[in-house]
Amino acid sequence: MPRDLDACGRYALSCQTDEGGFCFYSDPTWSAEVPNAPDTCAAIEILDLRAIPVPRVELCTAWLRSLQDADGGYPMLIVGFSALRALRVLRSARLDPRPYLRGWLDRFAASALPTDIPEGWLASAARCVELCLAC
Repeated sequence: MPRDLDACGRYALSCQTDEGGFCFYSDPTWSAEVPNAPDTCAAIEILDLRAIPVPRVELCTAWLRSLQDADGGYPMLIVGFSALRALRVLRSARLDPRPYLRGWLDRFAASALPTDIPEGWLASAARCVELCLAC
């Protein structure tokens, strides 16, 4: 089945919010345009694959950086994973996330069973390892 790759790029472009991030579930009728890290990362990667520049890249970068805490951490691992991955595609600096990642590695190492780690622990562990290798 042929895919319209240009349509993918156009769709990603259409999902950028006023804050600079991206939101795939945006609906102007309901005023539900809240950017989030996973959607922003996906959009940036789509645009990168299509060699389409990210519009308002400075605003987007600032929004992604705003997700990181002053100590280099993030409110959730999926937010950190997505933001750091997107910033890497944008070739943008960020605070050092290694102490935050070490904390996650310690959590995984201390857990005999995945019951004390949030649901999706295997995906979380894989994301953490990917980030550790990239940092």
